[in-house]
Amino acid sequence: MTAVTQRPDAPAGSTAAAGGLAPGRRWRGATLTERAAQRREQLLDAGLEMFGTVGVRSTTVRGVCLQAGLTERYFYESFHNLLECFSAVHDAAVRTTLNAMEMGALTARRGGGDRRAVARAGVTSVVTTLRQDPRLARVMLIEPLGVDRTTEQQYRNAMVQAAALLTSLSDASEPRSEMVRVGVVGATLAIVLMWLLDDFRAPMEEILDQCTAIVEAVLVQPRAA
Repeated sequence: MTAVTQRPDAPAGSTAAAGGLAPGRRWRGATLTERAAQRREQLLDAGLEMFGTVGVRSTTVRGVCLQAGLTERYFYESFHNLLECFSAVHDAAVRTTLNAMEMGALTARRGGGDRRAVARAGVTSVVTTLRQDPRLARVMLIEPLGVDRTTEQQYRNAMVQAAALLTSLSDASEPRSEMVRVGVVGATLAIVLMWLLDDFRAPMEEILDQCTAIVEAVLVQPRAA
């Protein structure tokens, strides 16, 4: 990732930018640190909207700032450049999706579900999350590819994370290589991606059946006696 030249004006969170106020001092009900964190969240929300609709290649710093209702000065308070912003948005999308998987699977496990039920619950939570907010799917599955090496590595790391979590939650009976586990996640997400690109025309239950079948076939097997 190539860093851009830092803006010459002082960041809003600095003492110079706030008339000499230290970061811990309150201004309009919030510390400067809290206000900077709020602005960062605004930029992340705006980034998700832009990257998840028009895509990273058609997004500019100015576009993110207009969406966030902030000036470019505040963008550079949080990020060095647009790709750093995209990286943060991608990380947040991955966390949202993996948290949904974990919560769904754990709920099924606590309810007494077997390994297949737990696996399906995890898959269901992921598919439902991406269906409800297609921007997440685009940010995770489409936009990272072909941007730069750092972003592509981030995409691969997310796949490994998802594979490890799914294997753990499914209580897989036999150890599988990382490549096989990632392949399962990749095949599952490919189905979701095709569904997204087809404007979700297929019934969700059909997509869930297909995704769960892949997970069951490779990761969820009866334990040896």
